[in-house]
Amino acid sequence: MKKLFIFLGFFGLVACSDDKTEDLLPGQKTPLEVTLNSTSLCRGETLTATIRFNKSDEGPAEARTDFQLYFETIEDGAPSDLFANFPSEVTFPADKEQITVDFPIKESGFTDEHKVKLWVSAEGRAITGAAQTITIGEYHYITVSVKGAASTDVTEGQTFVLQAEIAESAPEDLVVTLKAGDDSALADFENFPETLTIEAGETVAESAEVTVAWDNGETQEDHVWNFTGTVGNEKYMVNAFTITRIDSDLAKGERLLDERWVYDYPDRAFYSKTFEEKYKVCPSYKEGDMLMTKNSTFGLGSKHPNRSLSETWTLLNALEFHALPGANSGSTRYGVNEYGNCKPFGMADQNTKAIQETCYVSNDKFSNVTDEGILRLWAAKDPGNATGGGSGSREFGAAALYSSKIGNNTFAPQNTLIRVGTRVEVRARVSGALQGFNYAIWLMGNSNNKTTPWPQCGEIDIMENPVFTSNVAGTINTVHQTLHYGTPVGDAHANPTVNKVIKPTDWNIYWVEIVDESTIVFGINGEKTATFTKTNPNFSSYQWPFNNTDNVNGFHFLLTAGLAAEWACGPLSLEEVNAGGWAASEFLNLTYEQTKTSDLTPRMEIDWVRFWINENYTTEGAGGVNNVALF
Repeated sequence: MKKLFIFLGFFGLVACSDDKTEDLLPGQKTPLEVTLNSTSLCRGETLTATIRFNKSDEGPAEARTDFQLYFETIEDGAPSDLFANFPSEVTFPADKEQITVDFPIKESGFTDEHKVKLWVSAEGRAITGAAQTITIGEYHYITVSVKGAASTDVTEGQTFVLQAEIAESAPEDLVVTLKAGDDSALADFENFPETLTIEAGETVAESAEVTVAWDNGETQEDHVWNFTGTVGNEKYMVNAFTITRIDSDLAKGERLLDERWVYDYPDRAFYSKTFEEKYKVCPSYKEGDMLMTKNSTFGLGSKHPNRSLSETWTLLNALEFHALPGANSGSTRYGVNEYGNCKPFGMADQNTKAIQETCYVSNDKFSNVTDEGILRLWAAKDPGNATGGGSGSREFGAAALYSSKIGNNTFAPQNTLIRVGTRVEVRARVSGALQGFNYAIWLMGNSNNKTTPWPQCGEIDIMENPVFTSNVAGTINTVHQTLHYGTPVGDAHANPTVNKVIKPTDWNIYWVEIVDESTIVFGINGEKTATFTKTNPNFSSYQWPFNNTDNVNGFHFLLTAGLAAEWACGPLSLEEVNAGGWAASEFLNLTYEQTKTSDLTPRMEIDWVRFWINENYTTEGAGGVNNVALF
């Protein structure tokens, strides 16, 4: 029989021609087709094959006589023994257009799933479906998986959908009850389903979205959880499965040193709908950047993506720096000036007398938005004249920028109202020969532009990095966060401060929260560094201006170089500053053009600035408010 089957099987698999002929060729017989009632069966069920003449391929009617059909089942190259009373040869009567043949499966005597190939042949006849694979199992197996995923690995904070699936549609509703091998597994998930129901006639059931719960960095380890399932039909079994919860904090370092405690992807940018078309063709665009619109999943008014901040802070605005393409200027970048630099959109020159005591300010010369989407500020030994709030010749030039400064009770359209209830975040780094420099990121009360002098107007130093002329190695890695306020007595005023030893040359996220009328919180990356309050007993006698009464128009934002600053260098005359003895010699020897690219150039780089607000934020009483998304 085996030899006969192989010979006839060859004929059974010959393809039929699409051409119709008036007469059957010598030896040609009407082709057949085979269909099966199922290709997935279990113990005690019956496989039924229907064999019929293939009308679509039939030529002129043949003079039919009874003929034989031959059947064989093969598993792993050998005859299968899973069937009871297997009919290996069946007669197809001459007067029939089709016949059915049953192949009952054993009630017991095997386990697991088996892949079996059914072969059908008839001498001299081509057969469509002559060889088909059937899955035969001890049960109908239901598989539970993560929809659309190659594995059941899910990451902390991620949402996913569980699905239960069978090979062929169910004859009745199948209610799959899920159970965790360890009850504590369910604490890792929110909205984990107790059951999944595969409805009659369907093959798949899906859960609602399941969320992998955050642990706020408490565990920093992955969890592998085992699950089983049961179903109220003895012919169905649920395959056991595991879900591996990947801890997103596992690879993170110290909270103070690792910016990923604030954002999982800190280098991803926000961009506004206004600039979307230009932004997507500029060099700094990358997949994963986030569109800022009120209707987007992550946009204006949306929750902070950090799980510990999401219930408190929502997005107000952002300063993002990108080399946007030029408009009708022939320039490849927006706003390129005579020095080949691209000035940051939404920021202006802070050329006040206080800043220009030691240098002249020229943001055209000493600031640039790079192709990588970074705002770079630097200094150079490049003579020039102080202007605006200062006057006279200076040997050194530097960048000093501000935004959100109110004048004549109006804001420029691109400004942000920074008031009580605001969280300000800045992703920044400093580098180069920093001796004698004090790069700073800070806020100044807008009342200073009207009638209120410093320090009564209030100053918030989000980050200062004063690198002294001595002990350079020690000061270069120290950053300070400080408040300045109160009515001074002599030179005294309130200046509660905190300093931290980190690596300012790495990217870090420096932040401050003006939480309410009497509380300010500082932080670096994922660590809160200090909380200062109006009722601090050491400073309770000083006037606290960090409120919406003393600074009705909030605070403006500043980025400054502070070269040859008194803090870093001690009191120096302008002549001593111009002489340059306070600075590193390798910096002094750089030409202006070299300072643009040299690693020795003292510089501060800003990737982005983001503004978030809490329930205490209001615009009531402020003038000219216009919070608009920026680049």
